[in-house]
Amino acid sequence: MNSNISNENKYSFVDLVNEFKIQIPILQRDYVQGRNTESVKEIRDNFVEDLVEHVSVETDKILPLDFIYGYADEEFGKYDREISKNNIESLLETIKNYSLKENFKLSYAISDEKDIVKNLFIPLDGQQRLTTLFLLHFYVALKFKPERLTILKEKLTYKTRKSSDKFCQELLQHATTLSHYLPIANAIQDSTWFLIGWKKDPTIEGVLVMLQTIENKFFSYTDRTTRLNYAFHNLFENPKIYFDFLDMNEQGLTDDIYLKMNSTGKELSDYDNFKSWFVTKVEILLEENNSYKTKKYFENWKEKLDQEWYNLFWKVDPIQADKLFFNFIKSILSYSLINLNEEEKFIKEKFEKLNSDSFLPLKFFEDNKLISIDNIRVLFGVLEELSDEQSPFINTISEIWSSNFSNGKTFKKALLTELLDLSLPHKLYFLSCFLLMVFKPDLELSVFRKWLRVFRNIIYNTRVDDFSRFDTPVKVLFNFIVQNDELVINNERWIDFFDGKQVREEFEKLAFENESTINDFEVLENHFYLYGQIFFLIEWSKDDNNVFDLDLFKTYVNRFTDLFSESHLSSNEFILQRALLIMNDKWMPDKGSNRYSFCKNTYNSARERDENWRILFNKTNSEILTLLQNNICKTEDLLSYILLQQTNITDWRKFILEDPSLVAKCGQRLINWGSNGNFIRLLDKTKLSGYHTELRTWILYKQLIKEFNLSDNQILYQYVEAGEKDCRIRFVEFDVYILYHRDDKQFCFETYNYDTENYERTNVYSQLNSDIVFFINKFNLRLNQ
Repeated sequence: MNSNISNENKYSFVDLVNEFKIQIPILQRDYVQGRNTESVKEIRDNFVEDLVEHVSVETDKILPLDFIYGYADEEFGKYDREISKNNIESLLETIKNYSLKENFKLSYAISDEKDIVKNLFIPLDGQQRLTTLFLLHFYVALKFKPERLTILKEKLTYKTRKSSDKFCQELLQHATTLSHYLPIANAIQDSTWFLIGWKKDPTIEGVLVMLQTIENKFFSYTDRTTRLNYAFHNLFENPKIYFDFLDMNEQGLTDDIYLKMNSTGKELSDYDNFKSWFVTKVEILLEENNSYKTKKYFENWKEKLDQEWYNLFWKVDPIQADKLFFNFIKSILSYSLINLNEEEKFIKEKFEKLNSDSFLPLKFFEDNKLISIDNIRVLFGVLEELSDEQSPFINTISEIWSSNFSNGKTFKKALLTELLDLSLPHKLYFLSCFLLMVFKPDLELSVFRKWLRVFRNIIYNTRVDDFSRFDTPVKVLFNFIVQNDELVINNERWIDFFDGKQVREEFEKLAFENESTINDFEVLENHFYLYGQIFFLIEWSKDDNNVFDLDLFKTYVNRFTDLFSESHLSSNEFILQRALLIMNDKWMPDKGSNRYSFCKNTYNSARERDENWRILFNKTNSEILTLLQNNICKTEDLLSYILLQQTNITDWRKFILEDPSLVAKCGQRLINWGSNGNFIRLLDKTKLSGYHTELRTWILYKQLIKEFNLSDNQILYQYVEAGEKDCRIRFVEFDVYILYHRDDKQFCFETYNYDTENYERTNVYSQLNSDIVFFINKFNLRLNQ
């Protein structure tokens, strides 16, 4: 288009309003450059700064504002005349039909004899810029030479927005009466002619915001009067802002072009605004680092941003493609924040902003030096691999980052759609993948695969619970992968920060693996609970001479897989816990303060795994190993084992073995274990200060309800929330209580003395049903078996 535009088509705003009245058509959106949103504010502030900075100084330079296109017509325009013509034709057609009935023949021709005077311009693109220029001219004239405001009168009108149209007329008519002591937006709204209802008009609201922004910019100068003088000269007398004016009538174009060139009502996305700035920054960066231009991912990179790379996101979600792509870029760039020399809390805040949908001004990217050559190498390198459907790197990562690590996501989909929301361990692992792909592109695929496993295992077995434990491993990964040319490890402490036990395991496995073991190791590493930590099974599979027995290892792997199956860990029968209780109660991990754990079956983080079943994996003479040695570990075998052996158990364990729901009664899978194991409290929370239940009273309470069909009006369980208090069963009607005595190891009856506010032991309970008393005494006998 530009080649067809002559100097005659270059207009200043004054040129345009001297020749035309501007009429904003129906299809145009409201004046969005004045919207009070964070994203628009940055665009508005930057645009106003560019305009005012340019015109408020002495200059010969022209500021181009691109194309303004639409069509020029007379004020009673072609659409209005077309409607009139159609009305006349309809009337004549009616007369013609009536004439035929009376045997008259009527013929007619309509021609438009009016001389067209093109004094109206209807913009189809450029409305936002024209409105801003109108307001800039208005403000400068008002503050420097008000008499020149006449050039603007009735020059900006709205086809259908009557309130906006009326406001513009009133603003120009009463401009010189505005208060000089109030900010201009306040001065306008404080005027008697300003209607309250106009505050609800988004275009008027936008106009007020823009005028105030323009005033604020001029008031930021100490030489404001001089600046206004130059601005008036550069706007009204010798204009220094021009745009290319395209009359679509003269070009033979139709209104349809508008729909192809600009989606009606759609603002530029955050990504659109970012991309135009980003492209310029990368171009400068490549000029400064010329040697990188030859790298594959820098070839035709601008075209790829709009085509192959963008299409990755468009194929996933055409509507959200811009957002997805921008989120992807922000998240990739966020890793480099770790290197900022700032307090952790500030880095964390910035990191979280980049990994969210919140608006970020371009200044944020500039100030934090996010467009660096290393950042762009990683970004473009990953995009290049993702756009290659046959990429061996991406396909291999997808295999290693299996469903057990990814909760069913695929690597590619997580990258394209969920990168912002990934957990910190996931973000760490993705970083290791990015660095290996981009900085070690010549690795053999088998070596690449090996390192993917190694980094997966050490990352997912290290506690990265919050940002304070995230920044260091980012630096460690970058230094090890980027700075270590051969990826050499020469001792068992080959990398910093990460879990020392897992680091040593990976070192030993690398030396231990061979063609006969590697596949078995990989299969076990992919177990949903182990997350790559398998060395305990390797150690258990060694004979008396400390020689690894592969056949025994395979046997243990099969049994372990059955024992720690998802169905067992999710079962409300707690088969695994009960199978271990058959052996003893010493396997339960000690959590301090006489608290012991049944082990929670959650495993979503390294911390959850470390604080539960892994304690037993790493235990000397582990009961888990005993189970593997003596039981096939399938469900039916375990249930048979429990049923056969539980009759030999006479302590507190027998209640759990008979009723596994008691484990679920422990909200955090913790018990308080006192008086040599004869007094067990089931903890709902982690401490005795939370409500809890005493094991034996709870069992008796449930059995009484079941045996005698008792309701809450007859019997209640009295929970407590302190260690020195005891749970009781209360017979409501008779105000009699049952307590399991810690020292006597049996149930006793009590009454409550309201005077002393104490419970007192009693032998007077004859009012109770004799069958109930007999049932309780029988339960006492059972406790002493």
